[in-house]
Amino acid sequence: MAVYLVACEQHESSEESELRKVLRGLGAEPILGSVFVLSSSGDAQSLHRHLSDFLEGDDRIFVTRLTEDFSGYVLSEAGPWLASQRPL
Repeated sequence: MAVYLVACEQHESSEESELRKVLRGLGAEPILGSVFVLSSSGDAQSLHRHLSDFLEGDDRIFVTRLTEDFSGYVLSEAGPWLASQRPL
């Protein structure tokens, strides 16, 4: 399993958007307001295709595989989750 970063741009942003529900259902952890990390056995392209089904209007997402070489502030709840996923 690999860890992916999913950045969302939602124009009709809502905490209860379909995309956010799907991300939570996949076990995604928010690390910033509209940025999530999740573990998946698929690749970035297939994950992007799946999540794109839940976008509305001009919403956009960006999906990339996260490596061990990262740095920065994350929401406190996501810290333990990221630590448990090493090695990425």
